[in-house]
Amino acid sequence: MVIGTPMFNFSIPAVLKAYIDHIVRVGVTVSSDNNGLLIGKKANIILASGGDFSPGSPVEKYNQASGYLRQVLGWIGIVDVDFILAGRARAGDYGEQAVEEFGELACSAAARPSVSSFATITP
Repeated sequence: MVIGTPMFNFSIPAVLKAYIDHIVRVGVTVSSDNNGLLIGKKANIILASGGDFSPGSPVEKYNQASGYLRQVLGWIGIVDVDFILAGRARAGDYGEQAVEEFGELACSAAARPSVSSFATITP
């Protein structure tokens, strides 16, 4: 599974939350005794943000999106989750980095055969 999403106000957009609410269903993705049914699946999440929320950054703790997605995917049985944090996506708006260069970094990170739990793209 691949999820590409922006981070809005430290979390995920409402439309992605609504989608998740539709797929987390007892008897479909979760058993009646609260065990995830999607065992053995893998998720790659590309999380774009205007700021740098990567591990070790001063605002890392405000990244609620990664924790929520890891938790809800784990709830339905998907525990093999990798994140590509595409931070500072707006840097091109401020002349710090060309949009094309940012796109190349994102594509390069996404093409890696195996990324660590958090791969980071920052200018």
